[in-house]
Amino acid sequence: MLRTVEGKCKECYACIRVCLVKAIRSTGGRADVVGERCVHCGQCVVACTQCALDDPGDLEAVRRVLASGRLVVIALAPEFPASFCMAPARLEAAIQRLGFYSVEDIVLGEEVVASRYERLMRDSNGMIIRSTCPTVASFIEKYYPELVNNLAPVVTPAVAQASLIKEIYGDVGVVYAGPCFAMKAEAAKSGLIDAALTFRELKELLRRYDGVEADELEHERDHFEGDRPQLRRARSVPGGLPRNLIAGKSLMDSDVRIVRGLDALAELAAAICRGETEPQFVDALACDGCIDGPGIDSSLSIFARKGLVAMAYRTSEKSRKSVSFERVEPMVPSIDLTRTFLGESISLPQPTEEEVRQILAAAEKLVEADELDCGGCGYPTCWDMAVAVYQGLASWAMCFPYQKRVFARTVRELKESSATDGLTGLPNHKNFEERLMSEFHRARRYGEPLSLVMIDVDIFKKINDNFGHLGGNRFLRAIAKLIRDNIRQSDFAARYGGDEFVVILPETEEAEAVAVGEKLRKRMEASSVPLGGGIARATFSLGVSTLYPKMKRPSDLIEHADKALYEAKRSGRNRTRVAQWT
Repeated sequence: MLRTVEGKCKECYACIRVCLVKAIRSTGGRADVVGERCVHCGQCVVACTQCALDDPGDLEAVRRVLASGRLVVIALAPEFPASFCMAPARLEAAIQRLGFYSVEDIVLGEEVVASRYERLMRDSNGMIIRSTCPTVASFIEKYYPELVNNLAPVVTPAVAQASLIKEIYGDVGVVYAGPCFAMKAEAAKSGLIDAALTFRELKELLRRYDGVEADELEHERDHFEGDRPQLRRARSVPGGLPRNLIAGKSLMDSDVRIVRGLDALAELAAAICRGETEPQFVDALACDGCIDGPGIDSSLSIFARKGLVAMAYRTSEKSRKSVSFERVEPMVPSIDLTRTFLGESISLPQPTEEEVRQILAAAEKLVEADELDCGGCGYPTCWDMAVAVYQGLASWAMCFPYQKRVFARTVRELKESSATDGLTGLPNHKNFEERLMSEFHRARRYGEPLSLVMIDVDIFKKINDNFGHLGGNRFLRAIAKLIRDNIRQSDFAARYGGDEFVVILPETEEAEAVAVGEKLRKRMEASSVPLGGGIARATFSLGVSTLYPKMKRPSDLIEHADKALYEAKRSGRNRTRVAQWT
């Protein structure tokens, strides 16, 4: 069972995007495999660049088998030359130093399985789906249970090999090593294989316990040395199918359908269920052959891997120690190759249309045009994503367009909050200075008028004394609204500090600025604010300054408006005074 390594998942969702059956749940800041949905294809492990997914128990299981006191035989998948550069004889010696009694490949198992498939095809009148790939079998069982009876009731070559090993050697432990993650689950079901490793894990075992250096396991040579005995195939191709069954077949043949990858299998299975095609045999693999298995641990292209395996096989065939299957077939013990499959249809709660629309609305997908169906989350459509959210498999944190909007809005709100006075909602002092700087230089550049009005609430201390500071705060908010409601949209009002406010009036001459000040003063004089069971009233003192040609800095406007405001307060308050430029 794959698990997420604590602290390694970076929530990139690559694993979810590659998982056809959506067997990965995004919760708690990380992705977790949902065991009952998983078909063990291993693509999530390949896609994860952080190595956040692994199967923690296999190496330890191998150590327990080796320490059990029994003889232990390891069965290698025939693709091993594509993963290990060392000669087969040297690899066998290194593996035996770990404590294994014998090292075998599974060609014998593939040959006996191919024989069974030949008989099955002769005797069957209905459609047969290849079942040598555990991922394919699991996918059909869980997601197309109506096709379970069409799965070939034949064990995998690895299980057949394990059964043969036990017949030949007696009570021995059996470990399988290959490129397939799904064989781990298959091994557990079989009861014949004590532990299953990927080639990557076998390399780790060799490095950790036999001291084999990492560079010795890389592809540095283009040939294989040694004279390891090899069984020559007579009936099978790698994977356990009869050679004559697929020879010369192509995607155009109607009696045999060849599909590679779960996407293609899902498309074919759906077509079969709809009655669009009725093949006699379906040759399905989850990968492009086991040579492309997710656990092969090779950086080489699939073409280079195939070349290495073919070269190793040809070298062994030429060996005097190689032997044909026809020669050994009479001595092969009879074993049970029968396998049964059960439909394990996955049932998840399904939301109503209204519930889906509510979930979509939570991600601001209110109309059809908002549903981009970009697939970035790993689900084909926004609707599918909403269903997954309902089922607890996903969250809108995985929706990149939505998160981009949230991020942009958050940045905008942060900018606004950094430039806004938290009490009144008006721009703060810093924002005012930046705006005044901009308006000042623009007015000087284009020779336009510019005026500034500074406002002070007369005897504001009485408001605080009579109604408390909370009442005073509510009063300041009411003043801010009054100012905002009585200026033009192009004007700029801000809280200057304490009970002082300021208004920038672009393209405004002195007389017009005085008119604005008087309008604000009179509105304030006529206003009252209910506070804590009482009525609060106050007046404004205002100072007006206008840009003169000799002014060099924005602070000149502030300085003169402040002087005018001081004069208004000194001369009795509740009045507007104009700055005099000297």
